[in-house]
Amino acid sequence: PPTPLSRASPMPSPRKGPLSPTPSPRRPPDPLTELELQHMLMQLGDRKLPAGEDAMRLIEQVRYHLATECSTLMRIPRPSGRLIVVGDLHGHFNDLLHARHRYGHPSEQNQCLFNGDFVDRGVWGPEVLLTLFCMKLLHKNCVWLNRGNHESELCTDVYGFKTHLACAYPNFQPEMHRLVHESFNQLPLCYVVGGEVLVVHGGLPKFQATLRDIARLRRGPVPFPGKGEAELLFQALLWSDPKERPGKSDRGLGWHFSENNTKTFLERNSLKRMVRSHECVDAGYASTHGDMITTVFSASNYNEKNNASVAIIDSHCRITPGEMWNEEYVRAEWIEEIGKHHDFESTDLGNSADFLDFEVTIARTQGEKIGIELSMDHPLLEL
Repeated sequence: PPTPLSRASPMPSPRKGPLSPTPSPRRPPDPLTELELQHMLMQLGDRKLPAGEDAMRLIEQVRYHLATECSTLMRIPRPSGRLIVVGDLHGHFNDLLHARHRYGHPSEQNQCLFNGDFVDRGVWGPEVLLTLFCMKLLHKNCVWLNRGNHESELCTDVYGFKTHLACAYPNFQPEMHRLVHESFNQLPLCYVVGGEVLVVHGGLPKFQATLRDIARLRRGPVPFPGKGEAELLFQALLWSDPKERPGKSDRGLGWHFSENNTKTFLERNSLKRMVRSHECVDAGYASTHGDMITTVFSASNYNEKNNASVAIIDSHCRITPGEMWNEEYVRAEWIEEIGKHHDFESTDLGNSADFLDFEVTIARTQGEKIGIELSMDHPLLEL
């Protein structure tokens, strides 16, 4: 499996020119029916991508739902049963399958909130994203999606998802890439659960902010570079990290906020706890800042050794860890399936400007070994 470039994603090099603008919401001309969504979800559970035309319909339908029925700050009542907060998945499809199997079918008593960073790094980003989109449309009031720093062109063009999507749907580029980012631009930036718990991907800005400040933020492309408190607040919600001392973030965006920053923010906004993700923690769950902050990470073996977990918010807004798990990035039976497939042909990629023909000469140094891995689901050659 691809090894993460680092434990903490650094800010990619600045892009030239503006990011893609966010258009006005357009009603999907051909929305998927509930039966079609259920079939697609079942298909994805068997690790089979839906047809490109259906994937496009799904993404367009989710984009419209997020734009018209969601907001920058989402307030949801305290759960009547429980709310499962799933942290970073980063294209680790096996971990998503584990979480779905372990915690069951979404319902009013069993709600799920996916706290950003669905894609990048792991090659199954398309499967993860389409699965979450199906779940969202099938359970609009039980499944919630939050935005992470990797739901942005700033990251997906650098950390793999743009390539993974192109390999999954070579004949639907660049239109599908554009639609995906239009949907990312409509994701909420944070949730308030039961008036007590803030759920955000990253954290807090350098300055003191209020929930009203967050609610006023306009959704769209991640502002870069940030100018003014509104844009810096937008960045902080996706990029910041809790630390012992406040200071400049080594990620390039966001801020290192202290326990005092956390305490002041929670008190000022009549909140009690914060649940966030964004950082790989060895057990998949960690409490910091005097238990005021819970960090949850749900992609096991992201750094080749960490476990995964979830955070559970109960009907009294108490927060407890879910069970810890560790899933292989690639299952043995998947490798066996690959052997049954036909040989891959470059013509399968179709005519697309996203792919180039090239030759590579490899010279082996005496005593060294070279390994070549080819994924049949996403034909990426890795050395």
